[in-house]
Amino acid sequence: MRYIYFVALAVFLAALEMALILTGVVAPLAHKSTGNMFFSLVQILVIASVGWTFAKEGLKKAAIKGGVLMLACVIVLCLAVLMGVILKRPVLGMSATTIQLAVVLILTSAVNIVIGVFIATGAAWLAAKIKK
Repeated sequence: MRYIYFVALAVFLAALEMALILTGVVAPLAHKSTGNMFFSLVQILVIASVGWTFAKEGLKKAAIKGGVLMLACVIVLCLAVLMGVILKRPVLGMSATTIQLAVVLILTSAVNIVIGVFIATGAAWLAAKIKK
């Protein structure tokens, strides 16, 4: 499967979750509702499948692909937060000034990208061990 399909799937799922949060169907991210947990689980599965699929290319390539995939999802999150500020709808589930919100977004983005790298690398490592 081509990498662009994984990116498209991850971006679609992130955009769907953010749209559902902005419309009020799903609770904001900090509330950790069932909908949030479902989307998080699916996102983890997509990132793990990237690591598994590209394990033949090595751990470094799988880590980079997982990080870039998560970066795409983080960009969608940042856009949704900005839209939430404009629409006066909470996306992260917290009230904060613009500066506090920016700091939280930067920290959340960095942590999410690192998590994506670890998930993809772990899946690639596991795939390499199992496929031997």
